[in-house]
Amino acid sequence: MKVTYISAALVDNRNVPPAITIDQVLCDGCNLCVAACGQGVLAIVGNRISCIETDACGDCRVCEYICGRGAIRWEYELVSRESKPES
Repeated sequence: MKVTYISAALVDNRNVPPAITIDQVLCDGCNLCVAACGQGVLAIVGNRISCIETDACGDCRVCEYICGRGAIRWEYELVSRESKPES
């Protein structure tokens, strides 16, 4: 089961929050991400990772980097800006 959590952070100076997706099937409950999270955002609930304080997340992505099973993934909306032609 995949669960997506939306953080309150802003991306690219717009109201486009990044989303953390946790694949609880891939999670083995090793607790590495919980230990690495300096904001106390993650917790083990029922032997699997859960995001308990999304608004406290600093979007550092340490949890994603430390997860050896790929159970945590950050998703961002990509924004393309057109450049204005020079006059």
